[in-house]
Amino acid sequence: MPSTALTAAALESHPSESEYGLSARRLWEHTELGQINVFGRAISARQELNDPAAFIDVVSFASDPFALVGLTLADLKAGRFPEAYAGLDEHPFAGLVDAKEALAFIQRVADHLEWFSLRRATRDQHGQFLPSAQADDSFGVPHLFSTLRHRLRDMGNSKAAAGQWQNTIANFQKKGLRAEELARSGLISALEVLAATDHQASVADLVHECSFAALRLSVIPVVKEAQRQLQFTSAPAGALTRTKKLPKAQSGQARTVVGYDRVLGYRIEQVEHQALWGMERHWQAVTHDGQVIHDETMQALFSTLVSASALAAGHARQHFPKRVALGQWAHIAWNGGEDYREWLITLPYYRASYFSSHF
Repeated sequence: MPSTALTAAALESHPSESEYGLSARRLWEHTELGQINVFGRAISARQELNDPAAFIDVVSFASDPFALVGLTLADLKAGRFPEAYAGLDEHPFAGLVDAKEALAFIQRVADHLEWFSLRRATRDQHGQFLPSAQADDSFGVPHLFSTLRHRLRDMGNSKAAAGQWQNTIANFQKKGLRAEELARSGLISALEVLAATDHQASVADLVHECSFAALRLSVIPVVKEAQRQLQFTSAPAGALTRTKKLPKAQSGQARTVVGYDRVLGYRIEQVEHQALWGMERHWQAVTHDGQVIHDETMQALFSTLVSASALAAGHARQHFPKRVALGQWAHIAWNGGEDYREWLITLPYYRASYFSSHF
């Protein structure tokens, strides 16, 4: 299996002639960039718990950039739809799951989950920057709030018709409410629907209509995976776990540990045996518990020490990835403090060109 089944360039599936599609961008940012887990469930080594549908978002391609619809593929399969679609006889993404492109995409996500769940541990992973989001957190990140929701809640139990609320919100804009926040909240369209009726809406009704699901933020530690996972030194004095599942030793065969990683216990063994034309030497990589590592072609013995070492390093990167902090912006940080860390907070579905060079 490749190092990952998903790539940054292929995180969406957009079936032809459909406004809607699927996205694994949040999953990729979580597994590859360290985004705080916003799925409400962890990726498990138990494959039956890794339903890819729970980690795939339904997105709309009607706008640029495309936006979250507010449900996962699992929601779609279970018949749970956002309120905006509740009154429709036929949902516009009804055939999305069965599209040929979608089926191939879902399989790639399943492969990615299987690959990621094989990881035993992540070394040097920094502590979580923020606690997990609660249902009340407007943008999916604790401590970030909506000015619009706050202004509405300050009005207590008020009730009014749509026209009066529109005037009130216009006053909010004169006093600091940003036009983009109002536009992204979905409240304008909700008030337009209300205007066609004689009903009055309460503050609680309006707060409920404010939805920022399409602006779910990504909180990503600025780290990368270390290229050098292992450091081979001489073998320890104590006995090592016996190498398992070896063929019966040939006459005159000798096995010698020529490299040992003291952190993860990987080792490189030199295998020598007498052949017709003299002594032959090969090398193999072995895990801490004595398992011989095979490559994709099931080859275990290599003609060079470098090849066996590279195989061990690749195995360690997959199963025990090591994170290192980049520190790209330390030159603009405040002085003082300890345990310096950098985090990048992004809107996953915005064009990269939206951000200034600072971001």
